[in-house]
Amino acid sequence: MATSISTSTTTESTPSPLTDSSVPSTPSSKIQLAFAIDNVKSIILVTLDNNSSLYLSWSALFKVQARIHNVHDHIVPPTDAKALQIVAKAKTNDLDLWNRFNPFLLQWMYATVSQDILNSILVIDDSAEECWNRIASLFHNNKHSRVVHLENRFTNTSFEDITSTKAYCTHLKLLADYLANVDSPITNTRLVLKTKAKMSGNLRKPRPKRKIVWISSVL
Repeated sequence: MATSISTSTTTESTPSPLTDSSVPSTPSSKIQLAFAIDNVKSIILVTLDNNSSLYLSWSALFKVQARIHNVHDHIVPPTDAKALQIVAKAKTNDLDLWNRFNPFLLQWMYATVSQDILNSILVIDDSAEECWNRIASLFHNNKHSRVVHLENRFTNTSFEDITSTKAYCTHLKLLADYLANVDSPITNTRLVLKTKAKMSGNLRKPRPKRKIVWISSVL
């Protein structure tokens, strides 16, 4: 009985290599974690197409997963000098690991874009960083003309053309998101003022059998 208790105590005091947070992850464990994903669309829920409004959501989701799997530096290299040294050291210490993640990220991008975009970005012997930048350029070309067009739509949107108060607020928010995608964000203050200015006259008019949804609850 004494021997049995002693063995049990020893087992409980020994940290498990699978659960002890002090054990550093090895290159092979990182590869296994990354390649354990059978369907990338299950974690990147947006399929990027030519609709520019999707780019911000797609890129945000992609970056989150890249950070989780410790491969964000492959698509967006750091600019800080200290971070650059860390990346260079990691690449030198395990060049095979670094190179294996390049096609892995390319596969992620290819699987989460539409066929039209895929045809536009495919390059032989491509790198993840160059492919990422190529996709970004598709949605940042002609940026000025897009900003002018979207600003015009935002400014001239009329409450009378929308079926409900909630739909009107949602439409304005959507246009604001589009502008954010082309680096011309609408401030929350401007969005609220725009909404109230256009709706003030309509809200004062009696509307039978129509429930008013206040702008503060929508935004």
